[in-house]
Amino acid sequence: MTYAAAIGVCKKAGRWKVALQLVHEMREFGIGANEVAFANAIHACSVAGRCAEALALLSLMDGRESPPPNVVCYNAALGACRGQGVDSLLSVWAQMVAAPGVVPDARSYRTAILVLSEQGYHQEVLALGQDMALGSIAADEACRAALLRARAYLGDANAAFGWGK
Repeated sequence: MTYAAAIGVCKKAGRWKVALQLVHEMREFGIGANEVAFANAIHACSVAGRCAEALALLSLMDGRESPPPNVVCYNAALGACRGQGVDSLLSVWAQMVAAPGVVPDARSYRTAILVLSEQGYHQEVLALGQDMALGSIAADEACRAALLRARAYLGDANAAFGWGK
C-alpha cells in the first residue's frame, strides 16, 4: 500500500493523527506527497474539527517540496474552518482566489457561504453569491436559503423573494 492510499484510509477512518504522521514521514523520507495525499490528510483533520492542523498542512504545500494546493485541498481546508470563526475561513479563501490556476467551485462557495451565514456576515454572503452568479456556478438549496436570509436581513425582502423589479 502506498502512503497516499494509507492516508486515504485514515481519512475514511477518522484517524487524523495517523494521516498527519504519514504526511510528515513522506516528507522526512523524501517521498513526494501529491495533492491527493494532502487533500485526504486535510480532510481527515477537517472531519475531526482540527482546523489548525488542516491549515498547517495547507501551508506545507508551497510548490517546492510539495505540490501547490488545488481546489480540493482548499475545499478541505475551508471545511476544517467550520465552527472556528470566520478569520481562518477568510484567510483560506483569500489564498485560494489568489492561487494561480485555482478557481473556487460550487463546494468552495457552499462552504464559505454557509459558514459566513452562520456567523452573521450577510454582506459577505451576498458578495459570494454575486461571484457565483458571475462565474455561472449554480447555488444549491442551502446556498439559496443562506442568500435569501442575507437579503432579507439586510432589508431587501422584495429581492430576496423575487418580488418587485
